[in-house]
Amino acid sequence: MSNFDEMVEKYKKELMTIAKKNPQSNVSIVQAKPKDTENSLITVHKQEDTAKKAQNGSREIKIYESYDDFKNEQTDDGSMTVKVYVANQAMPLKGARVVISKALKNYDEILFDGYTDHNGMIENVVLPASSRELLEEENKHKPCAMYRVTVTHPDHVKSVHDNISLFDSMQLVHHVNMIPISEAGEDQYYTWIDENNDDEWW
Repeated sequence: MSNFDEMVEKYKKELMTIAKKNPQSNVSIVQAKPKDTENSLITVHKQEDTAKKAQNGSREIKIYESYDDFKNEQTDDGSMTVKVYVANQAMPLKGARVVISKALKNYDEILFDGYTDHNGMIENVVLPASSRELLEEENKHKPCAMYRVTVTHPDHVKSVHDNISLFDSMQLVHHVNMIPISEAGEDQYYTWIDENNDDEWW
């Protein structure tokens, strides 16, 4: 290994140490069975936890029977961009698989499945969205269009982000910070994040 490569590896380790000292408050590290660490969607979800979030959080979460039922209510369009990083957003992650889905009562409807570019990005995925009127103060408790983003990479812990809101004619930028498997210890894990607060709106 060259001196340059050694410096890069040292820098990565330093960044990961910093990231560990600043964990996101809404991240849960969950021990998973080996099959859950493969590049696939998590098909069994925490409906009880989601129900509690709906009661205690700022917005009701509506569970739909089918994707058609969901689309019939969400008649507008919005755009989602996903940025995948390592080391607490310090470095983009190329080649991460990003699956955007709608969690329904008995299954996930997959709406996008692709891989991040050299900037760690999936850009401008157009999806059904809620009216911007739901962003107003008097409507903040009403249900809106929400999505699940699942990110996997062979060298990193799977990350599942639930209940990501999307609104009409607005571009959402959603950030995903990945943890290297080598930094997660010997056991196999995935991260599950409910209603991430680090989104940006354009």
